[in-house]
Amino acid sequence: VRRRAPVPPLPRLGPGLGGRGAARPHLRLGKGVACRAPGAEEPRALPGRGGGTAAGGRLAHAGQPAGRCATGGGGRRGGRRRFRASSRQQPALLAAAMAPALTSDLNTPNAPRFRAVRAPRASDEIAAQIRAELGSGRLGVGSRLPSERALAEQFGVSRNTLREALRSLEQAGLLQLQKGAQGGAFIAQRSDQAIATGLQDLFSTGAIQPAQLTEARIWLEAVVVRQACQRASADDMAALRRNVEETAAAMAADDFPLRAQKNIEFHRILARMTGNPIMVVLVNAVLDVLREFIRTIGAYPNHHVLPSRRRFIAHLEAGDADAAVAEMEASLKRLQRSYLSRLKAQA
Repeated sequence: VRRRAPVPPLPRLGPGLGGRGAARPHLRLGKGVACRAPGAEEPRALPGRGGGTAAGGRLAHAGQPAGRCATGGGGRRGGRRRFRASSRQQPALLAAAMAPALTSDLNTPNAPRFRAVRAPRASDEIAAQIRAELGSGRLGVGSRLPSERALAEQFGVSRNTLREALRSLEQAGLLQLQKGAQGGAFIAQRSDQAIATGLQDLFSTGAIQPAQLTEARIWLEAVVVRQACQRASADDMAALRRNVEETAAAMAADDFPLRAQKNIEFHRILARMTGNPIMVVLVNAVLDVLREFIRTIGAYPNHHVLPSRRRFIAHLEAGDADAAVAEMEASLKRLQRSYLSRLKAQA
């Protein structure tokens, strides 16, 4: 009986790959796939019962003599135990071993330029790179990002890590994720909802108090009114007057939800009259939080609001910004006292 030549033992995994001792230069990543560590020799394919490496053979350790055939199919029968990278290491090692197979949409001159990430939290760096591409102009509103596979290869991460980054951008309002054959990740049209959500969270956790919320609203309105007075058009003034009449109808019908909605809409119209998207976003975010606050304190009398609104519109039409600001501040401060007193009574 012929005795097979002994095969030298494989070195143990090093600290960087989850084991002790010297690092093994070649790791097997599942059936027929291997990854070479930096500086190691190229792996040699040993013949197996299943054929070459793609058919179930194994890759030899650098410097290992080819004296013994390995079992095919990746099974245990007749073969030695093979070391595997951990589930967390496999995707990154596999992506590093694969040649970049980029789709055609990545080869255009203005295509997004991403690089492999090495941050402790790779998803954060992925999100930062996508934001940078958006700021550079290579990505714009409505642009479609490359496929998940192409992005994962470019970043050198697993698809799970990539999806975590895309979901964070979706929650921030920058991306819109769509499913289906025509789906994908698209740059969203608007992202102001993220600001409102952030303010709402701060208000819900108590980081923003009701007095601070109503105070900030008064400060913002003063700036908005001055700019609206300078830039108001005939259509804008018509929209304000129409809003006042709709509010009066809601009050006559004793419809508090509709009345509150129309009162909030009056201030949104003023914000749009400034023509500045930053002011629109800030005012809308504050008003969204204020709307939820008003809903918690319930119905309240505000018979002074409609007469004040009519005087305010008259000041706008006359182009008297100082009088318009004074009228708005007086009305909002009176509402602030009403809100806080009702909140104190409920406590």
